[in-house]
Amino acid sequence: MTPEERFARFKKIREHFHTLDRERLEKGQLAMGETSHGFWGTTNMNDAYELFKRIKLDEKQGFVDLGAGDGRIVAIASLFTNAVGVEGDTDLVKIGIEAKDSLGMDIDLKEKDYYDEDLSQYDVVFMFPDKEYDARLIGKLLAESKGTLYIYNNIYLPPGLKKGKTIWIEQLPVASYPLDSK
Repeated sequence: MTPEERFARFKKIREHFHTLDRERLEKGQLAMGETSHGFWGTTNMNDAYELFKRIKLDEKQGFVDLGAGDGRIVAIASLFTNAVGVEGDTDLVKIGIEAKDSLGMDIDLKEKDYYDEDLSQYDVVFMFPDKEYDARLIGKLLAESKGTLYIYNNIYLPPGLKKGKTIWIEQLPVASYPLDSK
């Protein structure tokens, strides 16, 4: 896919989710809130697209979004590589599957706890964490992942992991943690 084709498909994804967000607002709902598995908030789609270009996601073998919400970031990542989203909330997964079908996307949205996902198959692990990291997740990342963890925003950062580069997109930091350099 050429960069122009990729950007055209990105614009369709972005418009689809902007429409969903507007519909939520018309009902008095925000594109964020408490779920059965924690707090859900959205990653800025323009930021994600720019991040994926900068990290050369198209050269990676696999991408996983842990806590994928409604699947918007997985959809964008799928323009670059094989993309999987893991989300525990049934309603958000349904929204993501409807978006996948509507957009004709080749993505995999899994309704399950991300502690149950095998991370060894992904070069890129993406998170917008809603709480502090626990020892179980840190251990899982170190034991299973051979790639890099990217954390959108610096609200919660994983203790005990060696931080790599911070990628600034506009005024927002995305922290990287190489997980294969134990």
